[in-house]
Parts: sequence; C-alpha cells; structure tokens
Amino acid sequence: SNVTPRRPGEWSDAWLQWKPGMLVAVEPMLAIGTPETRHAPSSWPIFTADGSWSVHYEADVLVTEDGMRDLTEGLFDLPDVVGG
Repeated sequence: SNVTPRRPGEWSDAWLQWKPGMLVAVEPMLAIGTPETRHAPSSWPIFTADGSWSVHYEADVLVTEDGMRDLTEGLFDLPDVVGG
C-alpha cells in the first residue's frame, strides 16, 4: 500500500513476511503538497490530505528463491504519453 498502517488490522497484509512465489505491488505516491493522506477505512482510493496534485507509480516485484525480480523494470524506458 501507499501508507503504513495506522492501527492494527487496517492493512492486515502489510506485515506479511515475503516468501518465494509472492507477487508484491510496490506503490509509491509522490505529492507536491503534504505527505499526509486520507481515505475511507480499509478502502481505495487514497488522496493527499490537502488535495494537492500527486502521482502514483506501481512496480510489480516477484519474490523468488534467488531474490527479488522486478517484473515492471522496463516500463520506465517507455515514452511518456501523458500531457503530450
């Protein structure tokens, strides 16, 4: 998730130990304003608390016996098509 759980049970899967075979979505959210967020309890979407502009990226990481494998590694080599 984009945020660390604030109370027990909010994002129960946030504290799972990573094991081979798991697919993990790493989802940083960059904001031009506050780093604080708001959302309905245990729900999406997540917004910046001050309503500032933000962007959300995702990388899919496969946990293997040999370590982590970024399945979305080549995405950042694609041309930027937003706002063009």
